Parts: sequence; C-alpha cells; structure tokens
Amino acid sequence: MDITKISSTKLHCLLGEAEAKERWWCESFIHGGRGHETYRQIREAAGEGHDPDARAYCDTIDRASELRDEKEKRLKWQGDTRPIRR
Repeated sequence: MDITKISSTKLHCLLGEAEAKERWWCESFIHGGRGHETYRQIREAAGEGHDPDARAYCDTIDRASELRDEKEKRLKWQGDTRPIRR
C-alpha cells in the first residue's frame, strides 16, 4: 500500500492500530521477562533470524515509524494530514 496516497482518516486509523500493536509488543516483552533488553539487542536478535517475536516487534516499530513520518511530512508541507498532491 502506498501510504502517500491514503486519506487522512485512513492514515490516522492505521497509525492508531500500529501504535496499539507497538504498545502490545512492548508489554509482551516486559511480561515475558525481556524488559531488560535494549532496542539494539532486540534489533540484533531480529536480524539474526532466530527470534520471531523480535522480528515481529521490529516490523511493527518500522510500520508505525513509517506512518508517523508520513503524517509529519504532510503536516510540515501543508499544515494538515490530507495527501500531498504531487
């Protein structure tokens, strides 16, 4: 999906879902006894391919970051979150 073309409403909806997943993964790591791991350690475990939870968490973080970046780009360019006309 090309996030540069989605509506403002859809962007906010996807961002809310992504941030909720992000919080869920964070809490899961904490409750699973992995709250001491740093972001870098989680990224390394995901990159090595032996930790599917770390991979899923990193994918979620990346998706939320991509959506936040698009929202910020729209706000900076035109002052609202409608798609930028190109």
